[in-house]
Amino acid sequence: MTRRALIALMIILTTAAFRLQAAIVEGGFSDWYYVGSGTVALDYHFTKVEVVRGDPIVGSGTIDCTTTFPCRIRLEAVDIGIIALDTLYLSDSAMKIDDYNALVRSKLPWTGIGKIKRGAGGSIPCIRMVLLGNRSQNVVESCKGIGPPIPPVPSVPVTCTVDGLSNGVVDFGTISAVESPRKSIAASLSCTGDEDAEGSALLKLVGMDAAQENYAILHDSAGSEQIKVHLSVGNTGSNSEMVTVKSGWNGSRSLNFDINNSELTGKAGSFTGSAVLSFTVQ
Repeated sequence: MTRRALIALMIILTTAAFRLQAAIVEGGFSDWYYVGSGTVALDYHFTKVEVVRGDPIVGSGTIDCTTTFPCRIRLEAVDIGIIALDTLYLSDSAMKIDDYNALVRSKLPWTGIGKIKRGAGGSIPCIRMVLLGNRSQNVVESCKGIGPPIPPVPSVPVTCTVDGLSNGVVDFGTISAVESPRKSIAASLSCTGDEDAEGSALLKLVGMDAAQENYAILHDSAGSEQIKVHLSVGNTGSNSEMVTVKSGWNGSRSLNFDINNSELTGKAGSFTGSAVLSFTVQ
């Protein structure tokens, strides 16, 4: 009797797809976080910006770009005034819609960090994306509720992320009821934020069943049999670990997956399931 067990490990990242005036934008922003000296920042990542006939920037059928008004895509912070966070240069020559969209695709993904001083009273600005040329068009406006919402600055001025995994899939291969196998992979972690502050971050590895979140539940193809895989982080024996963090903190932790041989008795076939890893400042 043979069994094959496979776990797919997922890191949940939030993106948004939204539409305004027919132009299509896919991507998203992170939460705001501190970077010291009264400055806040957010990460952005956009994978698609596409215009269609009828969009304001298209006009009569072409996108007009000149040396005086070159075509650009700009991310702006809008508070009392307008502050350009980043600009993606495109062209100073007029283009047809298909040529414009192809040029934009060649420059994507567009990823970076936008930084800005907090406003009076600690206010956080709105963010918008603007297509610029002889004409202009707003395609993302958080200020008007279109596009990703702007979340509040975290109460702890440090943010932490999972930078990578040594493997996204844990493959136990063929196992038998006489063994209690363990597999481990590593997660690379980092934190940034206010250099003068520190916080407590929770690293947590959970299964998809809320009632047994410290286990990944693997199911066979028919859904009639299941195997429980115990999840643990590092040497804690637990599926979570609290870490004291600050800006510039980097580290790694082993993610452990254990199957008790009693789970294998009387079961055969291929079993698969998923687990989720998160790393958040509390």
